[in-house]
Amino acid sequence: MIEKKIPFADYLSSILGKEEAERILNMSGEEKENRLIVITGRSGITGKSTLSRLLIKHGYQVLELQDQIKINLDRIIEHPIINFHSLVD
Repeated sequence: MIEKKIPFADYLSSILGKEEAERILNMSGEEKENRLIVITGRSGITGKSTLSRLLIKHGYQVLELQDQIKINLDRIIEHPIINFHSLVD
């Protein structure tokens, strides 16, 4: 049995909705290279990894938060040192 291919635009519309799909599809080549698409969602089979793979296949930069280490710096430094990074070995 030969399976019918699904056009990328149709897939995006079905999973993201027409407006969000068009937003992604209308990104320029430069935007695709320089903008990062972050995919989040609940654990389980929701389509996150499939969406990620297909976006990468079509030239988009993608990050799945579930695969990353999240660091949250939330405390204000009271006495910041300019160019502190140059003092750290």
